[in-house]
Amino acid sequence: MLAVRYAVIFLVAAGLSNGVSPAPTGANLLQLHPIKVAANTYYVQGATEMASPENRNFISNAGFVITEQGVVVVDALGAPALAEALVVAIKKLTP
Repeated sequence: MLAVRYAVIFLVAAGLSNGVSPAPTGANLLQLHPIKVAANTYYVQGATEMASPENRNFISNAGFVITEQGVVVVDALGAPALAEALVVAIKKLTP
C-alpha cells in the first residue's frame, strides 16, 4: 500500500496530469520502454538480477493503465530517477 501511495504522491508532485514535469536530461536520462499488454495497458520490465550501478536499480516491474480521466500507475519502481523515467515514458503515450 505504501508503494501505491508513493506512486500517487510522486505523480501528483511531478505534474503528470498537467504536463509541467521537467524531463531528466543528459547522462541522467534512463529510457524505459513500455510493453503493451492490452488496450491502454502497459508495463516496463526490470532486470532479473541484483541491484547495481550498471542496471541503475531497475530490477522490478511497473504497470500503468491510461484512462479517459488520467493514468493509473502500479508501482513507481525503486528509485526517484526510475519514477521520473516512468513519467517520461508515459508522457510519450498520453499527455
